[in-house]
Amino acid sequence: SLRLSVRTAGFHPAKGGSIPPGTAKIMAYVYFLISSNNNKTLSYIGWTYDLKERITLHNNGKGAKFTKGRKWKLAYYEICKNKIEAMKREYSLKKDRKLRIFIKKNNININKNN
Repeated sequence: SLRLSVRTAGFHPAKGGSIPPGTAKIMAYVYFLISSNNNKTLSYIGWTYDLKERITLHNNGKGAKFTKGRKWKLAYYEICKNKIEAMKREYSLKKDRKLRIFIKKNNININKNN
């Protein structure tokens, strides 16, 4: 069918095409940003596919509304297998007040891989 031919066009590896749908290993990141000014440290937790690009967007005022107008630095990140795992982990990190306070207070840079 036409739909099938359009969908599979370009999947030939020898011709430099992409890989078939569902076979890619797309990792997602959960990240913890901190920003300090006037003796107050703020934190922000989110998820993304491209960690470096997302932090750049936050620092250029293109990220979430809460992050605009501040300079953020990465304090913590985790690698997740996919978007669903990243979103679940983001939710649990947002609820873990003790970890957020610990990272903010100690201004540490720890990284954990799942």
